Amino acid sequence: MENYKRLLIGSDPRLLRKYNGYCYKVGDMLTITILGNFCGSRDLQDIHDWASNVVVREFLRRHFRICDLPCYSWFTRMLR
Repeated sequence: MENYKRLLIGSDPRLLRKYNGYCYKVGDMLTITILGNFCGSRDLQDIHDWASNVVVREFLRRHFRICDLPCYSWFTRMLR
């Protein structure tokens, strides 16, 4: 699946370029952080470890439609 990202130069909709990166929603990361805190995780490493659990991943997918979890590095960058 090809993703495209609009260039910030100008507002011409024809100015598109292929984007081969990852796309995560900040709202999803905040949801994971809040749920992790409710479940007793105290820092970002604990929250990421909690969210990486197979049972928790299925819960997030089923109830919150959060299918992708970034690596710990991306997780911390998004929340700082």
